[in-house]
Amino acid sequence: MRTLAALAFLACLTAPAAAASLEMANGYGAIDAPRNIDPARLGQLFCASRIAGDMAPLAPFLAPKLTRLIDSTPESAVPWQGFPDRPQRCDIAIVNGFADTIGVLVRLTYVADSRKWSDTLNLERTPDSWLLNNVFYDGGGNLRFRLLETTN
Repeated sequence: MRTLAALAFLACLTAPAAAASLEMANGYGAIDAPRNIDPARLGQLFCASRIAGDMAPLAPFLAPKLTRLIDSTPESAVPWQGFPDRPQRCDIAIVNGFADTIGVLVRLTYVADSRKWSDTLNLERTPDSWLLNNVFYDGGGNLRFRLLETTN
């Protein structure tokens, strides 16, 4: 009986810490915390930037590791999408729900002169934003690996 009471007491002490840890998602921030952009809007911003040919508006929403890789690559050599054609249209679709996750996949469907393809954005939740972590290309490969190949 004493053992059971001791275990119950310890459970009461550790439960708030465990709940706080889950709520903060190990550094990703509380699920319901206000963020300066949501995954759908970030996907739309990426699409608009690809169509315009100007990725500068996306800079505040790049994950730190991706930023370092991009900074070490000539701007003209950054392969932002799976195919080199400049898209005339780009549509987004959320692949997985984002209300209770630390990462979200956003499918981009591009339409260019003679081609249509889909790439996928890998977004990660931070305490105050969503950041672009990587781009997975239609047909294989991804932005980070291509950047590494360019710099080596």
